[in-house]
Amino acid sequence: MRRRGAEPGAVRQRGFARRFVPTLLVILLLFVLGWEHMVQSELEPLENRLERQLASAVAVINRRAGSTPRDLELLARHPVLLDAVDSQAPIPLRRLEDLFVTFAEASRDYDQLRWIDEHGRERVRVDWRDNHAVRIPADQLQDKADRYYVRDALKLPPGALYASRLDLNIEHGEIERPLKPMLRFASPVTASDGTPRGLVVLNYRAGRMLSGLEILDASLNVLQLLDHDGYLLAGGDPQRQWGFMLGQPQATLAQTAPLSWARIQSGDNGHFADINGLWHFTTIRLIDDNGLDLGSNGLKPWKLIAHLDAAAINAIRARQAWALGSIALMMTLAAAWVSSHLARLSREREAMLHALEQRTQALSAANLAQQQAYERLQRTQAELVRAEKLSSLGLMVAGVAHELNTPIGSSMVVLSTLQQHAERLREQLLSGLRRSDLDNYLKRHADGMTLVTANLERAAALVRSFKQLAVDRSSAERRRFRLDELLTDILRALQPRLKHERSRLLNQIPAGIELDSFPGPLGQVLQNLIDNAFTHAFSEHAGTLELRAGPADEVGWLRIEVIDDGIGIPPQNIEQVFDPFFTTRRGQGGCGLGLHLAHQLASEVLGGHLSVHSETGAGSCFTLEIPLSAPPFVARPAPQLDD
Repeated sequence: MRRRGAEPGAVRQRGFARRFVPTLLVILLLFVLGWEHMVQSELEPLENRLERQLASAVAVINRRAGSTPRDLELLARHPVLLDAVDSQAPIPLRRLEDLFVTFAEASRDYDQLRWIDEHGRERVRVDWRDNHAVRIPADQLQDKADRYYVRDALKLPPGALYASRLDLNIEHGEIERPLKPMLRFASPVTASDGTPRGLVVLNYRAGRMLSGLEILDASLNVLQLLDHDGYLLAGGDPQRQWGFMLGQPQATLAQTAPLSWARIQSGDNGHFADINGLWHFTTIRLIDDNGLDLGSNGLKPWKLIAHLDAAAINAIRARQAWALGSIALMMTLAAAWVSSHLARLSREREAMLHALEQRTQALSAANLAQQQAYERLQRTQAELVRAEKLSSLGLMVAGVAHELNTPIGSSMVVLSTLQQHAERLREQLLSGLRRSDLDNYLKRHADGMTLVTANLERAAALVRSFKQLAVDRSSAERRRFRLDELLTDILRALQPRLKHERSRLLNQIPAGIELDSFPGPLGQVLQNLIDNAFTHAFSEHAGTLELRAGPADEVGWLRIEVIDDGIGIPPQNIEQVFDPFFTTRRGQGGCGLGLHLAHQLASEVLGGHLSVHSETGAGSCFTLEIPLSAPPFVARPAPQLDD
């Protein structure tokens, strides 16, 4: 009985092993595959970020130094420099010094501006020190004939451009402290008879460019800028930077990681992984504003590297192994329990799978129907958008045509009358012209031309308003600014008009309200609201226009109110004030685009809304509510309009 009683237990053990062992193997396989996948999933976005860091760094470098060749060419051809190198008299040299001072103050990018003669001696030099240009006296000028960049640049033909190696500045034979990374751009100059007269040299302060890389790399600390020999110029360990100048010839990637450096040198850009970690690299050839490579004379390409060392990669692998290991352990325990009960649950599992299959089919059918409905909705929405655009365009064109009809028609009437007067003058010439007839004709002609000019100017103003309404707003610049400073600029611009107004403007905008938004569109909205008030609100009597600002009901929003105590807006017009071409001053210079443009800018650019409340005889209140931090603005393609 015991032997027969033990048989079911052995069968259960064999059944357990038969189900559990394959499951355990699957768990181990999933652990290995999942581990590699999760490691790669963590590394992939990191690699993408490294690529973006490289692209941004290349843009920073070319943006910082790319305009220097243009500046050098401008100086090399400047008449003041040519006169100085030709005559070498004190007065022309003083003028050249003045030119260098003006150029340094305007640019603020150059540490030194120099004219070095054909013997390598500095003749005129201006340095940038403590945020201003400093003239170097003649007794402090140096002989630079032994400097490599002077020797190499003097060998070039006139007009050629030379760019030196990126290294540290040397004064009087010693490396300047604190360290000054420097790029020197030089171009040979000649006298009027073609005789070589040395070089004009600009010392570009590369420290600003390198600090831009450090700021860009502050979050990852992976970027390294290397020269053509593998010496570290920026990023990485500061103690290993500028090794070729600071007595560390071994501090080069060619020495510390020769195999990695060889792969980096083998191509312009790429990425690879080796025992030293993960490498992404690109080659930087300094490009000027015209897209020309500045490395043809002197400057050799740099290598910009984003390096994630092996220790960081191993830490990622270990972290993912621990995470997946705990999951695999729980899965193993769960698999053991499930295997022991699998026989009993087999039929239930099959029933559940069947139910799941039916549910999946039902969900697939529902999903298909939903997808088809969504596509129909998208098509309908697209048709509605196109219809709305065509309707708006038709209204705008009709309004412009209607507005243009009056000034153009008036001009045609005046010109027809002037033509009749000219015919009459011609008849009077044949029959005998009196001086009074000629005076009358000239007076009528002058009056008529005045009317024609006024009407055409009115038509031109309408066309400009229409273009402003339709033009692409992608040029709007976003930045941080203070509302009170912006309003001060607006009121200053409106001062010529405000001083002639009987009504007064009361500015109650508090100081210190700071926005991260678009000051140009916001200024346009406020100016349009102020213009509208002085144009319409006080047409019958003088009053007060008050500007207020404060927090809106919604957190992070600002409310700006433009309040007048004028005649108010009639109820039948209140719903139309923001419509294009709606105006109560048609025939008096109004075109009906000011409030419409303000409403569009408030909603489409500033991300807020503009509303109005008014009572006839009691004044109006225009309320602009916008977020303190504007949403991203996506510019629409601008329509091509002819003048």
